[in-house]
Amino acid sequence: MGDLEVRVTDDPAHLWEEAGSFLRLDPVAHNGVVAALRDAEQGIWSGRWWTVLAGTEVLGVAGQAPPTAPVQLTPMSRAAVESVVSVVAASPDREIPGVMAEAATAAVFAGCWSECTRGRVRVRAGQRLYRLDEPRPVGRVPGRLRQAGTADRARLVPWLTSFAAETDAPVSIDPDELFTRLVAKRSLYVWENGTSVSMARATPAAVGVSRIGYVYTPAALRGQGYALACVGELSRYVHDDLGTQCMLYTELENPTSNRIYRRLGYRAVSEMLVYDFVDA
Repeated sequence: MGDLEVRVTDDPAHLWEEAGSFLRLDPVAHNGVVAALRDAEQGIWSGRWWTVLAGTEVLGVAGQAPPTAPVQLTPMSRAAVESVVSVVAASPDREIPGVMAEAATAAVFAGCWSECTRGRVRVRAGQRLYRLDEPRPVGRVPGRLRQAGTADRARLVPWLTSFAAETDAPVSIDPDELFTRLVAKRSLYVWENGTSVSMARATPAAVGVSRIGYVYTPAALRGQGYALACVGELSRYVHDDLGTQCMLYTELENPTSNRIYRRLGYRAVSEMLVYDFVDA
């Protein structure tokens, strides 16, 4: 394959020009990078991206947005990962708390990072990436799906806080600010049965793909099918009414969620690993 080149940019427009065709080849597998790129393009936060090339051929893209977030990578070869790590580790202003990617890619990045920096790494989470093939009926669960609005702040901000705590999800902004942004994007939904009983988020489409996330039901309301109904109806709406692909991540340590999403028509695509760099 010859020598590999790694190009660095903080300009979303430049990255789209250089690697947009590659990112669009598999918008589900590349969604982590694409979604962060879209947010940077909209001015939500800044970011950095590294493109690996062999001549003019793009072999992979890594991104970090915001600059304090874990690095996300598209699936790529060991040689491509090693090239990225050598450049990232040599950055004088580096602040890399971890990495998230398809399992093999993430493992190679973490191993190379530990070797280059002599820092310790540890697995924080194992995840599975799912894509919706065709929505399946949820069954009869009391209630209805509705879009969340500003009047839901007092109820949903504590839910966002609890979601982050229970899933150990990295939180880049304050939950109150996160709620404001989600409502402004019209991307936060609740299942309502007299009152709000469950929530989920569907991101605005990025390269034709929407990611379902922030699925949460308070402990006292669990076991009644509310999350199943919320995600199922939201997925159907995005897939059928908006004509957008749906994807989501699950925690591998939660077999219930993996089983539920299969019932809704989701199909497993790949396994993901999240590593923390302890001495970053």
